[in-house]
Amino acid sequence: MPFLESAPSSVPWSTVRRAACALLVVLIVAVAYGPVFAAGFVYDDQLVVLRDPAIAHFDVSALLTQPLWDFYSPEAAASVGYWRPGASLVLALTYALAGPSATAFHVVSLALHAAAACAAWVLARRIARSDAVGFAVALLFAVHPVHVESVAWISAIGDPAFGLCALLALERHLAWRESDARGESPRTSPWAAGALLLAGLAAKELAVGVVLAVLVLDFAGGYRVRDWRAYKPYIAALAVYVVARMFVFHSVWGGFDRTTTEFGVTAGRLMLLRAEILGLGVRFAVWPTDLRLFHPFAPDASQGGLAVPLAACAAWIALCIWLAWCRQRALFAAAALVLAPLAVLVLRVGALGQFPFSERYLYLPVFGIALFWVLLARHFLPSAVGVALLAIATAAGAWATRAQAKTWHDDDVLFRTAVERSPRTPYAHIILGRNLLERYRTSSDPELLREASREFDQALALLLAAQRGDGSILGLSDDHVQANVGLGWSMLYITEADGTRDFAPAEEVFRMAAERYPTSEEAWTGLGVARMERHDLAGAEEAFANALRQNDRFVEARRNLGRLHMQAGDYAAARAAFEEALRYEPDGVDTLLLLGGSLERSGDDAGARARFDRAAELAPRDARPHVQRAILDAKAGRTPEARRELDIALELDPSNSEAYLTRGKIQAANGEKNGALVSFRRACDLAPNSFEAHYNAGILTLQLESVPQAMPYLLRAYESQPDATLGKQLGDAIRNLPLASSEAFLQLATSDADRNDFDGALAWIANALELQPEDGPTLYLQGAMRREKGDLAGARESLRKAVAQMPENFTAQDALAGVLAQLGDKAGALEHSREALRILEKAATGSEEYDQTLQLLRRRIDSLSKEG
Repeated sequence: MPFLESAPSSVPWSTVRRAACALLVVLIVAVAYGPVFAAGFVYDDQLVVLRDPAIAHFDVSALLTQPLWDFYSPEAAASVGYWRPGASLVLALTYALAGPSATAFHVVSLALHAAAACAAWVLARRIARSDAVGFAVALLFAVHPVHVESVAWISAIGDPAFGLCALLALERHLAWRESDARGESPRTSPWAAGALLLAGLAAKELAVGVVLAVLVLDFAGGYRVRDWRAYKPYIAALAVYVVARMFVFHSVWGGFDRTTTEFGVTAGRLMLLRAEILGLGVRFAVWPTDLRLFHPFAPDASQGGLAVPLAACAAWIALCIWLAWCRQRALFAAAALVLAPLAVLVLRVGALGQFPFSERYLYLPVFGIALFWVLLARHFLPSAVGVALLAIATAAGAWATRAQAKTWHDDDVLFRTAVERSPRTPYAHIILGRNLLERYRTSSDPELLREASREFDQALALLLAAQRGDGSILGLSDDHVQANVGLGWSMLYITEADGTRDFAPAEEVFRMAAERYPTSEEAWTGLGVARMERHDLAGAEEAFANALRQNDRFVEARRNLGRLHMQAGDYAAARAAFEEALRYEPDGVDTLLLLGGSLERSGDDAGARARFDRAAELAPRDARPHVQRAILDAKAGRTPEARRELDIALELDPSNSEAYLTRGKIQAANGEKNGALVSFRRACDLAPNSFEAHYNAGILTLQLESVPQAMPYLLRAYESQPDATLGKQLGDAIRNLPLASSEAFLQLATSDADRNDFDGALAWIANALELQPEDGPTLYLQGAMRREKGDLAGARESLRKAVAQMPENFTAQDALAGVLAQLGDKAGALEHSREALRILEKAATGSEEYDQTLQLLRRRIDSLSKEG
């Protein structure tokens, strides 16, 4: 045939030999991707798979008629033009059969990839009329490292699905062309290829590249391009697909007009971006090293490192032209098949996201490069050398694939690797920071919290550099939102961890983010949580309402709204909020646990048990469902069952403070006071901000030991009081104890001061001063509290006494100077300001905060001197 004039023929393999080699391809795929079997849900899997109600409930109507991201938010529904019913059906069917098991999804994805590798064999055999060539192409296709993103990432299951359909469609097209050219009764029909194209389009939009690939194969094979019989099926498939999209997106544009990212650059830079995408495709198909999750876009072409991709693009186009000129038809077809599927990407780069090039775009082009290398070796190398090189290339590819697959094990590994390989990408730091915060929520490891804060700081620094003109960094408004929101959460958790309970700074960060980005549901939700922590329940509810006005499907807002209702004691409203959250996050473990808690508190223990059982089923390695079931068992008098549940929980998570707290309560209820005290103290160690753990430990210590030993627990409980009522009850109890320590009263006063309870603080200060009237720190705090209440004369009196006791204390001198200035005593204010300056200069720490304080103090002294 014309297409194969330059390709020597070979003896077809037997069916048994083909089956054996196909099995070998499958085994090699399993070995190369072995680490994936132990991997979990990562990145967008948490949303696309676990939060889409249509997938969890196998809602076929929604899967067929709704765009891919419509379930998530109105913003996503308005900007993302993805409709992939085929891929969604595969995910939904897997979920229906195996539930939220990451391993099951990975098995399906690997099966599709192995099938696609076999389809590559069939197509390559059709082109080269050689099973040996087909087998070699299948091996290289199967282990090409650039496929890892498509195969290891569950959300990208559309890639192997559409790739399988696309390769089979091309093979069926060539089969029909050959039989038609020979004048034989066709064994196949071009409509089979058209049907496969439509199936591929249902899996992913990139299947449209099949049409360009068909034209390449027809041109290379010398078939009549003007023979419209061959193209009617593809035209029909495209027409059906486009019309279906029009109905789905309710637009004549079928969603193709939607823009996910406004790059904010010139038209010339966007033209270069198109060539850059093609060049990067060639570069990674030919030399798959330095693979990464994020390939950043540089707004400034001069700083974008475009030399290599642009040279690769130009060189590969030149190679295709030269091969066509030399009538190397098979090699030309292989080389052109690298570029043809990528060409559809460059039509609308604004629909590709902030990372317009991704390795998963190369799923189909890899077939072209694999075929190109095998044909090249077949033409110019001895068979033995070619076989040896194939073995080496397969082994190297499998090794590289296995190494890259390990980076997809979980979010922590994936995002750390992303930051390591793309350190100047703000979004990489943001998603790593968010993951660290999620891990901190379950582990309370302070190092994770500090690390998360550093990542958000780094993201903000990069975004600031972009604002100042660094053209190598793309800074999007959404990145600014996410970085600021992440910083707010970090500050909030740091405040919880250090026990100061001063959530005002975190609230301010969220407030500024919400004001600057009023459509951000994340900012409003963070603001609501900060207000809830400050016991501003009305303000918190207003913030959550604003979040839900922006996105009524935002699970975090509904979940925290439920927590707010729980805090207010409205368990019916809490239940409604949690159930609504589960509509948009089916089988969300955190929400199930919260819902179970609201049901238990409202008296529906059976309903609570059902939710806790479901949570345990979904997360068998999570200790929390076992703790909650233990609480129910203890409540029902099933003490042995409760103890067993707690043993399981502590085996799963030895640092679970709630398990120790619950064990202590059970032991105390059964008269095991010494054992209960040990459990409560362990809970205190693990949860230093737990009111309940410290309160129980303090009360039992009072009973079993002494007041001095109990006071540290009671003081910590007072600092961690969840509401004013409990705080007052505990405060009254402490006042009735025979305390002989002014330090304890000062600690209690400081706790009230941190909560802006100035009257409470002054009452404790009075107790402290009765025991030690001349204590400098106590007098200083008394002055600060009186100043906050507007009693400047009283504040002056207290601060003078504090300065007399602590003449070298900068804070006391500075506070007294401020009060004197407010009272109009400029001379006294100047005197104590100079004293404060002397003390500060003597300290000379050299920190940024020190320098700022020094400058402010010097300006105040200059101002007072001029006024005097």
